[in-house]
Amino acid sequence: MMELIQIVWNLIMLRDAQKKGQLKARVWVLAIAFLVILYGVALPMMLYYVKHPNYLPLMVAAIALVAISFIVVVWLGLKWYFEGARAAQASKEAAQRTD
Repeated sequence: MMELIQIVWNLIMLRDAQKKGQLKARVWVLAIAFLVILYGVALPMMLYYVKHPNYLPLMVAAIALVAISFIVVVWLGLKWYFEGARAAQASKEAAQRTD
């Protein structure tokens, strides 16, 4: 039940960011893909591992997949953030030059 609440909360926060203009289509796609990997692969594998501990390599692979996808999401988020910051700074400097 708590996982369902977290999913709903994530969607609410994404919708709020979209209303503020902070969320583009590429971020939506990336966020949904990450949630599918997290909740569709890793969580079921961990729950399956609790009852079947002989599937340790499969659980480790699922955790590795989630860890790699998390690193990619953070890297892309920082990249897009700094691109936006550079664009804002450039437009601010251009506005100062025209004054």
